Amino acid sequence: MIASLRPLSALFLAGLLAACASSPSNNLGQLPRTPQASIEQMLQQAAESKPEQAALLRLSAADQSYQQNDVARATRILEQVDIANLQPAQQIFASTLKAELAMARKQPKSALKALQHPSFERLAELPVEQQIRTQLVRARALEADGQTLAAARERVFIAPLLSGQAAHDNHENIWALVSTLPAQTSAGADSDLAGWLELAQVTKSSATLEQQQAAIDQWVAQNPQHPAAEQLPEALGKLRELASQPLTRIALLLPQEGQLASVARALRDGFLAAHYEAQQAGQNPPDIKLYDSSRIGSLDAFYQQAQADGVQLVVGPLEKPLVKQLSDREQLPITTLALNYSDAGQEGPAQLFQFGLAAEDEAREVARRAWNDGMRRAVALVPRGDWG
Repeated sequence: MIASLRPLSALFLAGLLAACASSPSNNLGQLPRTPQASIEQMLQQAAESKPEQAALLRLSAADQSYQQNDVARATRILEQVDIANLQPAQQIFASTLKAELAMARKQPKSALKALQHPSFERLAELPVEQQIRTQLVRARALEADGQTLAAARERVFIAPLLSGQAAHDNHENIWALVSTLPAQTSAGADSDLAGWLELAQVTKSSATLEQQQAAIDQWVAQNPQHPAAEQLPEALGKLRELASQPLTRIALLLPQEGQLASVARALRDGFLAAHYEAQQAGQNPPDIKLYDSSRIGSLDAFYQQAQADGVQLVVGPLEKPLVKQLSDREQLPITTLALNYSDAGQEGPAQLFQFGLAAEDEAREVARRAWNDGMRRAVALVPRGDWG
């Protein structure tokens, strides 16, 4: 096969290097591009080329391997390139690719180390596409490393360079990041980031859906030019939809007999206590209608009755067999929040949400809350054995 490639080498190499190279400025050097050639062809030509041309070809071959999700091969090829002997544009390209490969191996600290190369001082001189690629992997690495504020700052900084789906995804990622940060987080001198943080704070500080929507509307009115005001994050857009369609009646589907009856009573009492407390506070909570899941003849009959009763949301059932029956269906007539899980990996209909009450879930929620509150060191007291 190697022999058959040789007659084409002169024409191939000339076209390939033209496709590989981009020169933002003379002292930056050529920026590799992925050409219309196979990885094998590029590596074969690299073996027959001068060092500078060989480095360009190997960088392109490594990048193409990465784009094909062959992380191991991309890593092997990149290891053949001496980054120290490259020109700045190539060093930035190689270090960015090295960071992307580290992220593919779930090694954010290695990725961040790769992105500390001195050549990145000249990143702004490179084409926008390379700037975006570098800064997006830096944002992902910061987030994976637990540096949430820094990741948000990076995404806010890069936002003006993005368009289309990439801009939308980045917008949603910014919101996902800032909405997990603790209150009173400072954005420094970054006004756009400060606006994001303020929006997250006013959203979390509201007690009811109506208050939340009013706070969001007030923030938008005060910050009309902010990117989040021009395009609300999807989660806040859904809140607006919910506010326009108030929930007036909830079905509580719990067993009144059997082994789970005592658990069901505690859940019922909690719902009713919250309902009465909201009423005393001057709010208008939805009505709660109780249904006995231990006595229903069929789920179809239950949903028909619930629809006739004007129910808009079902909370329950608690029994795992019933949850599994729901998850086996293609769709449900009423949105349902099950209080247990069906089989692992079973997706279920779009109208079904599953929320377990297991101790493991509570432990995860405690850990998330502690992290979001800025706590980084913890002590756990647990019993011996598998349960602990």
